Amino acid sequence: ISEDEGQTWKGTLLLDPRNDAAYPDAKEGDDGFIYITYDWQRVTQREILLAKVTEQEILEGHLSHSNSFLRHVINKATGE
Repeated sequence: ISEDEGQTWKGTLLLDPRNDAAYPDAKEGDDGFIYITYDWQRVTQREILLAKVTEQEILEGHLSHSNSFLRHVINKATGE
């Protein structure tokens, strides 16, 4: 979390411990949750995943809200 336009950061929340997670994008929703999408193994598994977290969870380093989640598959390419 940055409160000074990216000059400094605080808090860490590991979204996915697996290798080959890439291209994250985050947006804060009107509901106060932060929605983060990212790729996992773009060439072999071809998955796009979603995490839904709060700012407090990022600062604490773990999920605590009942509506938060990590590693939810929202797309899996099956073609060539």
